[in-house]
This record gives sequence, structure tokens and C-alpha cells, in this order.
Amino acid sequence: MSSLLERILRTLNSDYVTAAELAALLPINDNARHAQIKRALAQGYLTSLRRGVYRKAGYLEKSKPHPFEIAYYLIWPSYVSLESALSYHGLIPETIYMTTCVTTQRSKTIQNELGHFEYKKMPNQNFFIDVQRVQNENGVFYVANPWKALCDYVYCHNKSWVNIEPANESLRLDLDELPALDSKLSKKLIDYYSCKRVSSFLKGVRREY
Repeated sequence: MSSLLERILRTLNSDYVTAAELAALLPINDNARHAQIKRALAQGYLTSLRRGVYRKAGYLEKSKPHPFEIAYYLIWPSYVSLESALSYHGLIPETIYMTTCVTTQRSKTIQNELGHFEYKKMPNQNFFIDVQRVQNENGVFYVANPWKALCDYVYCHNKSWVNIEPANESLRLDLDELPALDSKLSKKLIDYYSCKRVSSFLKGVRREY
């Protein structure tokens, strides 16, 4: 016979659920609820993403997990950037096996049974400049647009690039897929980072183009 938790999970539209939501959905004492969660994890129809955040698994999941959507639920606020975003936009040839993200929280790496995720700390104000929200068959996630992903890379990896050429040499960029950098976006990004290295990179790119 199915447990109460299993029956409740079947009714949820989302594959994701938090400990707080389970506390509201399961009208039982804490020890009994924790026991049911532990049993669900052991039986494979619930997966722990991090402390207090779970995903339905096995026959209960409505869709297969996508690493970008997992990253969205692991740490908030955050968005996919750096190598993963560049690969997503078709700008670099390499397959990226770790999902690279940025966040306003401290830098950290998380590894669980659904993947390997790295988060780099970024400035807080206007964090989502030049970031798009994507909703498709892979779920919902946020991903940096190409120039934001490149600037995040310069910022996080302390690159002293003065134009696009060293970026191209280092990352093997497909320059045909790189959109034009207009002056309005360039100014917004320079103001966001307040970082000499990013400013020099963007000004050098603008001079080239």
C-alpha cells in the first residue's frame, strides 16, 4: 500500500517540493514525516537536491531532470552562466559536464546524484541584467545572454582581456554566433561590474566592432 507521502506526491503538479511544503501537506508530527521522507529517498521515488529541497523521482516524476533547471532550484538567486551559458548559445565547441552558474550568495560547489554544479559569487545590485528566463520542455531556468556570460567569465576568472581576440583564443569562440555589442548594453554591463578588467574588455570589443 502506498504511503501518505507517496499519495501526496502523485497529486503535485511540480516535480519539486520543499521541506516547508511537505510540512504543510503532511499533517503528522515531525518524526513521522521525516521517517516517510527517509523511506521515499531509500525507495527511489524522491531525490534530495540539497537540505530541504527535493525532487520527485522514478515513476512519480513528470519529466526527466535537466541540469539547468536543477541549478535553478539548488541556489536562488542564480542563473546559468560562464562555460555552460556559452555552450548553450553555441559559442564554444566543448561539451560542458559541470553546470556553471553565478549567484549573489557565496561561491560553492554542489554535487548530487543529478549532477555537478558550480556557483560563483557576483555583485548583487542589478544581478539579472542581460539574463533571460527560459521555459521549454526542459523546464524553467535563467541563463546569461552571450555578452553577460563572457563578462561573468572575465570577472570570475580574473581575465585581463583587452578585446575579443584573447577570449577567442582561450575559449575557441564561434564568432559568427556572437551577437553585436551595442553601446547601451556595454554601458549597463560596465556599470554593473564596476570592474576595470571587465570595462577594458568591453571597451576593447567596442573599438573592434
